[in-house]
Amino acid sequence: MTIKPGILLLIIAALFLEGTLVSLPLVFIFSLGLYILYPEEITLIFVFLAGAALDVMRFSTIGITPFVMVVCFIIINFYKRGFELNDYRVILFMLFVSSLIYASIFDYSTEIIVYFAIFGGFALIFSYFTKSELIK
Repeated sequence: MTIKPGILLLIIAALFLEGTLVSLPLVFIFSLGLYILYPEEITLIFVFLAGAALDVMRFSTIGITPFVMVVCFIIINFYKRGFELNDYRVILFMLFVSSLIYASIFDYSTEIIVYFAIFGGFALIFSYFTKSELIK
């Protein structure tokens, strides 16, 4: 399975939005969603580069954001394999909780209603790409 160019453009757009206009961890959220859809090495490389670019844009220590993203990828991967999860509702909940933790650690906005809207959109995107029913 290869990464679709439209999704890569979405990550790049999130990078520029987060670096300039929005105080939400869009790159973190979209990169975790990308990794769940396409758990490949190229995804890790692209997300690592996007995180490093975000660190440069935010004038923070280079490498902290990619390190946290990779650690979250590893935790989610172990959780998926350990409990053999194929239900994206549980994975979306894990993404929701991890993005709130990431937002509180790195001084982003933590308005819960905005996160519900973002992850509601992710539920629709996941159902479109995976052709599975998420909301019953």
